[in-house]
Amino acid sequence: MAQLFSADNPESQAQTNSPQQPSVQAEQSDTTESLLKAEQERTKQLRQELLTARSALKRLGDLQTELAVERETGQQLVQFLEEAEKEARKVPLLERLLKQQFDADNTSGK
Repeated sequence: MAQLFSADNPESQAQTNSPQQPSVQAEQSDTTESLLKAEQERTKQLRQELLTARSALKRLGDLQTELAVERETGQQLVQFLEEAEKEARKVPLLERLLKQQFDADNTSGK
């Protein structure tokens, strides 16, 4: 029986808070709306950050692709230059051999 009149009893509190219920609900509603708006703003910011990160990631992927192409092209160029250098080294040798052959032909033809 003492619990019915106790301040800790929920029924007793509900009865004492009854006149204040609309203002409490309005405050809670305002707080909830405020929290909702804050969460929506945070979601909007996170969405924008995600779009920015995705865009940067795509650019990074494009750059990696370009780098791979440039690397392959560079390797092909190095290979071509090495082969050209080998061929260029043969030219003086060929010139000497041709000259020797020419000289030999000229001496034997006289």
